[in-house]
Amino acid sequence: MLNNNWTDDRKVLAEIEQRNEKAIAEAEKALEIEEKILGDIGPLAEEGGVARLQVERQRQTIAERRQQLTELRSNGTIERDRQNQPSSRSSQRN
Repeated sequence: MLNNNWTDDRKVLAEIEQRNEKAIAEAEKALEIEEKILGDIGPLAEEGGVARLQVERQRQTIAERRQQLTELRSNGTIERDRQNQPSSRSSQRN
């Protein structure tokens, strides 16, 4: 019975890690796109083709994406660490 709990815990941990990796990959891709957009509109703003406000909004979007990515990484680590801790049920059985 204890072995089944360990196996179940490992499956849950693998699912959590897979979900976190996917979310982080998606956030990294979104950040990459936002940075490319900024790279494209930056020179246009210098030439007056794009409003400075649009550039600043793009910078803000990038900052928000970076914050989301940081939170995803942090939350994934916390969740993984929680799953790696021995559960009180298995401690009681020993």
